[in-house]
Amino acid sequence: MQINTTGLDDLQAKLINIQEKIENTQPLMGELSNHLENIVLNSFEKQMSPDGKPWSPIKARKTDPHPEKILYSSGNLQGSLYSKATKDSAIVGLNAVSNSFQYPLTHQFGTDKAGRNKKVTIVARPFMPVDAEGKVYAGVEDELLELVEDYIEEFLI
Repeated sequence: MQINTTGLDDLQAKLINIQEKIENTQPLMGELSNHLENIVLNSFEKQMSPDGKPWSPIKARKTDPHPEKILYSSGNLQGSLYSKATKDSAIVGLNAVSNSFQYPLTHQFGTDKAGRNKKVTIVARPFMPVDAEGKVYAGVEDELLELVEDYIEEFLI
């Protein structure tokens, strides 16, 4: 008995093409970092955590140039937002630091040891989609998985 097959050259070429595209993950990482960056920007704009919880209000101060905006005075915090994508990673962060004070970490997770005498409590006002253990919020994880699935499905069609 002998079985002859035809068309395998085309199939093999398509599989190689899919493999090459899937191995080049930098476009995917770019999509993921862009999505995460938009989540952070949305948190600042809507003044709520990425999982939809409104931030605690802040007492307005006479010297505050933007009393209607929580976590916005000079715009340095939001202005320090950056994103980067490599073939292996999607990075989003903020690097607003002044006199060794880590503004992003302090506002993301809160602290009870702020101020000159380390006696000021700052409530958490999360803007990054991660919890204190570094886990991505469930809804955001689902969104990221969907982006990955869409990326892979493009090559299978």
